[in-house]
Amino acid sequence: MKTNFYKKMLTIVFWMTVLVVSILFYLNSVVPYFNGTLGPRQEAGKWWFIVHFSGATCTLILGPLQFWSYFRNRFRRWHRLAGKFYIGGSVISALMVLFALQLSVTWFCTIAGAAGHHLAFYNDYSFLVCPKEEL
Repeated sequence: MKTNFYKKMLTIVFWMTVLVVSILFYLNSVVPYFNGTLGPRQEAGKWWFIVHFSGATCTLILGPLQFWSYFRNRFRRWHRLAGKFYIGGSVISALMVLFALQLSVTWFCTIAGAAGHHLAFYNDYSFLVCPKEEL
């Protein structure tokens, strides 16, 4: 009986963590595209990213709902409708990634982009495992 309780609590803690991380990611990465606090470089591809974020937001919100057995078993009609929106959001978001990949490849091929990538590489946690070279 205690094992079942701990399993339920662990599941709740896991999904709450996923929810909090998702909200923090959304607030830090997505909201600037909607409230106009972008630089001129990001402003150029803004609408492609807004479409991508909209589809991804749909997927992000509906994803946990699709895997929740209570919702799936009790509300089959709503589960199927949410599944259609989930798939639609995933497809829309994935199609916009093709545009983003094009931008990232052309960005990386520029000299400033390559230097920026080199600096960004050392701004993450890779410095813990990679020796740093002088530029």
